[in-house]
Amino acid sequence: MINQRHYNKFSHVRSSTLSVTSIAPSLRHSAALSPNHSTTLPLYHSTTLLALFLLLLPPLAKAGGFNSSGVGTTAAGFLKLGVGARAVSLGEAYSALADDASAVTWNPAALTRVSKRSATLMHGLHLDDSFLDYGAFAQKLGHSSAWGAAFQYFSAGKITETDAAGTELGKFAPNDKAVSLALAHRLKSGVSLGLSGKLIQSTVLKSAQTAAADAGLLSPSYFDDQFSFALTVSNAGGKMKFESESERLPLLIKAGAAWRAEDMAACLEVGLPVDNNPFVAFGVEDIVPVSGEWSVAGRAGINTRTLKDIDGFTGISLGLGLIHPAFSWDYGFLPFGTVGLSHRMSLSFRF
Repeated sequence: MINQRHYNKFSHVRSSTLSVTSIAPSLRHSAALSPNHSTTLPLYHSTTLLALFLLLLPPLAKAGGFNSSGVGTTAAGFLKLGVGARAVSLGEAYSALADDASAVTWNPAALTRVSKRSATLMHGLHLDDSFLDYGAFAQKLGHSSAWGAAFQYFSAGKITETDAAGTELGKFAPNDKAVSLALAHRLKSGVSLGLSGKLIQSTVLKSAQTAAADAGLLSPSYFDDQFSFALTVSNAGGKMKFESESERLPLLIKAGAAWRAEDMAACLEVGLPVDNNPFVAFGVEDIVPVSGEWSVAGRAGINTRTLKDIDGFTGISLGLGLIHPAFSWDYGFLPFGTVGLSHRMSLSFRF
């Protein structure tokens, strides 16, 4: 017999398997969008803030119960699924590298990197017959601000419903939805701050709704606009209540750093999920010009979040991208050991 707690544990397996990962402009173009902050927040202050977070990570994890004992205790597991093929193929270490419309979800503060307007569409073939669809739009507001909106839809596929005796009663298709609206502003110091609010609905046999918020910080770019770091808090808010049971959302705190050169990038991230052990993610990207304004990108990532949850070859992500100044196409491939394979395909437009 299917109940909400059983579905949450089932959803954890499906959602955590995708956690090891958006289309973005060529780094040659995005680097030009970052202003040269000659009088930005001192690097000493920025690195001190990041170091302090990393030092506090172990006691925070212990005091807040951020460990594997929380597996299966959160609802709306689809919020843990990475969006955008580029981000997914980089191991989801994307909070300090995001520069397109998907920043609404990864780090709302990074919306200040959007030059004019950006749109991202993604379709993901997940495990079994489940799938994830995503769309986002972002627009610059003046010189220092931006706004964005995003929509997520996850279908878990068809599941057989049974009674207490195990008799089949039919099939149902659990699904989840989220709509987000975000605002970002870059301060005179060069630091960008962002806030996103979202409405969430989950349907198993019955539906539940709640609201949540994401917040982000993005540092100025240092060392000739090549290095930056980010701090984010995702899914902070209410609980999902199905009948008499209430489940918290999958709160996630992250610290990330990114290095960007003309045609290369590397990103590193440390995550603190409320329903699992802390994890580390790392990704690299290489962009090769091929003809005129066209370039091809190769990507690889590592994410330790699923290593203890899944048997077999997992935690690795790979991806390719075809990049033009006006739009991009990206693909991400994620093996999940004995559970199966997952694929992500994205289109992004800059206009």
